Amino acid sequence: MPLSVPYHVQLYVRSGDVFRAIYYKNGQEFELKMELPESTVVDGGTWPSIEKAAAAAEAMLPDLAMRPEAIRNRPMLHLYIRHRRDTQSYGNQWVGDFRLVSITTYDAVAECCRNALAAGQRIRVHRRRFERIPATICCECSVKSVEPIEGTNGFKVEFHDWTSLSIEREKRLQQGYYFDSPSSYDEALGE
Repeated sequence: MPLSVPYHVQLYVRSGDVFRAIYYKNGQEFELKMELPESTVVDGGTWPSIEKAAAAAEAMLPDLAMRPEAIRNRPMLHLYIRHRRDTQSYGNQWVGDFRLVSITTYDAVAECCRNALAAGQRIRVHRRRFERIPATICCECSVKSVEPIEGTNGFKVEFHDWTSLSIEREKRLQQGYYFDSPSSYDEALGE
């Protein structure tokens, strides 16, 4: 009679780490992410086979990550923003170097942000190169609001629900936004 080898499922995330997991369902690839404020161990118990352990781990991921993110291969809006210490053309507000709180912008960017807000889609912030600091995709966030600025043709866009990132990526653009799939540059980085 073959021995039953137990497979223990346990997920550990350190304080401040971005938990990131990729899983497949119905032929689609999904990515789950969140930043945990405290070190966390999630115990999924012991299972009799690797297949059942894998299924248990997959079932735990949505609870741990709180919600499934968009399919990784779908293009996301990327805002192409100057570093907060660089000369500013617009009134952008930051918390540190990685979290963009708000921007003032023109109608094309405002419209893209309004569409992301309406669809519940997250966006990424691509911070431009500044002095010796490389260009970096510095965070992923949700659009909180898009409001016209009275007396101007501009708009104020506010963000929340950040996940800090640090993905160095050089890009040269004239405009302040672009669409790209995170899987395209994740794969290029060997992730």
